[in-house]
Amino acid sequence: MKEKVKITFLVCPPFWEKLPPLGPALLSEFLSSYGFESIIHDLNIRLFHKMPLILQKKWTISPGLTEKEFFQECLEKFPELFTEILDLIQDKEIKWIGFTVYKSNRCFSLLLAEYLKSHFFDLGIVFGGPEIFTMKLEDFQFPDSIDYVVAGEGEKALLSILRGERRNKFLELIQLDDINFFPHYENLDLSFYTRKNGIPVLMSRGCLRRCHFCSEKLLFKGFRVRSPRNVFEEIETHYRDHHSRWFTFYDSLFNGDLRVLEEWLDLILKSGLKISWDAQIAVRRDMNLALFQKMKESGCVNLFVGLESGSDRVLKMMNKGFTAGMAAAFFEKLARAGLQFEVSLIAHYPGETEEDFQATLSFLKSNKTSIKKIAQVSLFRNYPGNSVEIPEDYDESLGKEKIDRLVDFFEKNELPYTKSFINNLL
Repeated sequence: MKEKVKITFLVCPPFWEKLPPLGPALLSEFLSSYGFESIIHDLNIRLFHKMPLILQKKWTISPGLTEKEFFQECLEKFPELFTEILDLIQDKEIKWIGFTVYKSNRCFSLLLAEYLKSHFFDLGIVFGGPEIFTMKLEDFQFPDSIDYVVAGEGEKALLSILRGERRNKFLELIQLDDINFFPHYENLDLSFYTRKNGIPVLMSRGCLRRCHFCSEKLLFKGFRVRSPRNVFEEIETHYRDHHSRWFTFYDSLFNGDLRVLEEWLDLILKSGLKISWDAQIAVRRDMNLALFQKMKESGCVNLFVGLESGSDRVLKMMNKGFTAGMAAAFFEKLARAGLQFEVSLIAHYPGETEEDFQATLSFLKSNKTSIKKIAQVSLFRNYPGNSVEIPEDYDESLGKEKIDRLVDFFEKNELPYTKSFINNLL
């Protein structure tokens, strides 16, 4: 028998409105297996639907106000949503609130935590989420409104908190042994989300690659994959119970284990399920055309590839694990299989020269028939945990100039690109 409600997971705005929040759903499923009932309250999607269309269109980029102004305006214009949270805490005798923190919603989360503490002094507040490290934990002074900060996988850490076994405010990375479970979204209205009949999925945790600019290694100790059968059962369950037809994989490296990938593809094809799916993959020389064709046949509609540069020298500095030639061959096979894919670029990586930049332009022009779209162009961001050597004379303004030059290049060479994702990581 489950214990009374112990924790509510809050997702604050602004955050992606297309799909239900996967992290809180996984945590809820895990805690449920240990007898703890939990509730997910998606304040983000509730506020999204109350906003005018002009704000909805740029919801994940900027709500048009400073972060503090945005929180205050929501509190004043939609007090019933905040009262609903207070009533939920009181009626269900909730003792803990878990905040899923992203770069875009961290200020709102901090302000809401303070607001809730002012009403319930004894309420426990836990901050976690994949972008918790953007708060620079080594020098960030967390306010008294936050009782615990969980970095990395939260299942075991939250379980120990609810059991009263933890005392340190900041919890170290605790890796989960078994990742073969999936959420059912029992208390979320999936019709609220803008990608209709869509569900987020994880096939793996962690990443095999160790790109110097990435902070992924802070979140996971290693790379692990679920069983192909378990992933298939998740998709089959949502296909049957929620009429889900679109599945977005949140893996950092969807093609990290090719054996698992192909077994999963075979299960989908054998079942006859008519689904659409998209994922993020890395350039690999050991993926053959037949595997790409199988991905297409199984319902793959889009792939995101972190190219970052067309210069071999910069790719080596980044520790990307492939060369420009390997990327070109990889893209050509994707195109031959009829797979839609998009690539990302990093402008003005530390140490990049004008010659390197020209190599990237040359690469894009040479492979424009394969590359269907530029998904994102961003300046180099100095995220916590990276291992990039930044020269003393590094000038970020030069990167902004390079982004302008890239956009001009896209226009002149008729390379499609996502305008809203040009330098959107600032």
